[in-house]
Amino acid sequence: MRRCLVTLVLSLAVVSTQAQTVSQWRTSNGLPLVIVQLPGGDLEHLAVVVPTGTRLVEQVGDRPLQITPRRLAQILTVRAGELQLAAVVSELLEALRETGAAAVVAVGPRPPRDLAQLLEGSENVPWHPLPRQRCPLIDGGIEALSGSPERVELAFGLPEMTDLRLSVAPALALWIELAVRSHVPGVRAGLDLSTGCARLVVRAPAEQVPPRVLLRTLRSELVALADRDPASSEMEGVRIASAARAGRLAVDAAGAAREVAEWVALGGVPAAVLATAEVEISALTSLAREVLSGHSGWGTVVEAEQRGRPPGRESLDNGALLSVAWVPGDLTVLAVALGGFAPRTGGEVLDRCAAAAAGQGWFTHRSEILGVPVVAVAVPAETTNEALELLVGSLQTVEPPSDDLLWAEVVRTLGFAVRPEAETVSLAAMLPLDAETGAEAARKFLAGLGTGSIRVELPAVDRQLRWTPSEGRPRLIALSEIEASPAGVLAAVLLQNRATGAGLELHLLAPPGRLTLGLVGAGEPHVPALDARLAGVWPRLVRPVDGPELRAALARVETLVLGDMAQAAARVAAQPFLPCSLDERALRTVTAGDINRVLGTLPSWTGLLRVAHGPAPTAEKGVRQSAPGAPAAR
Repeated sequence: MRRCLVTLVLSLAVVSTQAQTVSQWRTSNGLPLVIVQLPGGDLEHLAVVVPTGTRLVEQVGDRPLQITPRRLAQILTVRAGELQLAAVVSELLEALRETGAAAVVAVGPRPPRDLAQLLEGSENVPWHPLPRQRCPLIDGGIEALSGSPERVELAFGLPEMTDLRLSVAPALALWIELAVRSHVPGVRAGLDLSTGCARLVVRAPAEQVPPRVLLRTLRSELVALADRDPASSEMEGVRIASAARAGRLAVDAAGAAREVAEWVALGGVPAAVLATAEVEISALTSLAREVLSGHSGWGTVVEAEQRGRPPGRESLDNGALLSVAWVPGDLTVLAVALGGFAPRTGGEVLDRCAAAAAGQGWFTHRSEILGVPVVAVAVPAETTNEALELLVGSLQTVEPPSDDLLWAEVVRTLGFAVRPEAETVSLAAMLPLDAETGAEAARKFLAGLGTGSIRVELPAVDRQLRWTPSEGRPRLIALSEIEASPAGVLAAVLLQNRATGAGLELHLLAPPGRLTLGLVGAGEPHVPALDARLAGVWPRLVRPVDGPELRAALARVETLVLGDMAQAAARVAAQPFLPCSLDERALRTVTAGDINRVLGTLPSWTGLLRVAHGPAPTAEKGVRQSAPGAPAAR
């Protein structure tokens, strides 16, 4: 099994200064050794890379070891003065003979010749290089995180660790800071190994503008930077900044030792970590174009948590209804519900609206909530006005489909509207928090809808079989109003499930403020025979409910009213036309006894209004007869 490695950093007696001399070689086993001389301090820092999970002593000499974890390694840090140096190095190398190492780095005041003598024991240390990571180029994406303070990060892939051009990468990071900071205040750039791959990471605080806006600005600035050469003043600025960063070695030589050790263990060169004041302009330009040109980097935005505002509903002067909610993000969801429509008619109208929206490349969601047809459309925030115009305009221009004669009679009986008018339209808009103009645009487009007239009460009807003799297959629709309550909703869905099991269709119809059942049957030689068959089925449909049926009905209702953002918007749009508020808590408090009470209030079969089209029985002599009590042909 492949072993991961641990980086061990050992801090020994060092003297620090800004002058640095780097020596590098390999043992006969291939183990890389690096010595960075920094005269002027009191401690020497050593960094050693060993396998992860290796059991090491807690201290070497009399100095404790400290552990810093990395993705492919752990960094163990120890420091000692000049008097402990020989003992610490000796005990450390003795321990490494059993574990092996990936790299050994020393940072401190001791000359390379003196340290080389102390490190002679490294010839007995096996070389265990770190496993090479596959570094795929992930470009152009964005990851959004919630947190504080708000900030952005942009990461670019760098050449392989063994590429000597990486010695110019620190200068590239400095040039980016100098060139971009006028447009992106506080920008910082640097090299990163946290993923096990070399990356150039650019970070900036989002103090003045939203993080996503700042990310777009940062990307555009880096694209422009890749298309030009650095000015002489910028090169001088890079030189000065590089010399200033070398001061880190005077205050954090142990941290520098850790970075050099990890970098060398992965195959890199120390110059990629240590400050390099002198850089050729051609080398800097070449690396900048390779890393930045044609690449947009992988972006991360950290945004403060935002809370949406609950929807508020208003009725416009023409009777149209508008509900607006503001939610975090850059997406707008618009939902249109048609109330006072037979689902079949309203559904076909909204199907055409959905097709028009899909033609623009927008995602749509068509649904029907307890007889109320709804369409929801998700669009980018910047196209909100365009989407509103398309949806509302589609309602104004579309010709409603023609229902067949049987359903047309039901529509007239229940007082449904035959075309979209302002009073039949409810629009719900979920808008980004900063899209205040979206609500005003919705009012403007809805105000253009014409007014009509729909019934708000069910007309008085005779509870009988209303039969229109006709040729063809007999068809019958039985209508019954059901209690407008959470228990009534669950009972209606339960009846739908039972009707499906019996090979029948039961539609939920939504005259304004009411809930009506429409049981559809077909077949048999004539209408009276069909009516008689359905009369036998009806008592089985309205029988008392049991526990499993109640749970199945509840699950189905929840799928109708609960869902993602589009379904939530659809529910808000449909709510004004529903018989009651579909609150999840209220639905879950309904018991089997509540549903049985509702089922017990439904009339018997002969107490239902039944609308039928089809032939009458034929007498033996070929004379067509009407059923008792049936009306004459119309």
